[in-house]
Amino acid sequence: FPTRRSSDLFKIAASKSIMKVESAKDSDFKELALGKNNCVGILENAVYNDMGKLFEYTTIRYIPNEYALISFDQT
Repeated sequence: FPTRRSSDLFKIAASKSIMKVESAKDSDFKELALGKNNCVGILENAVYNDMGKLFEYTTIRYIPNEYALISFDQT
C-alpha cells in the first residue's frame, strides 16, 4: 500500500447544482423544440476536487415540461 497519495490523483470533494428557469433566448428556440414554451430550464453544475480546484462545470438548457432530475450520491 502506498504511504503517500500520488500527486496526479485526486478525489471529488463537493459539487454544487443550481436549477432555474429563464426566458428563452433566440438560440433556445432554434436548438430546442420549445413548442409554446417561452422559457427554458437551466441546470448549472460545478464539481470540485479535494484541493478546492474546480474540476468540471456544466450548463444544460432544457425544455421545462420534458425534464426529470435523478440524483445518485455515494460517500
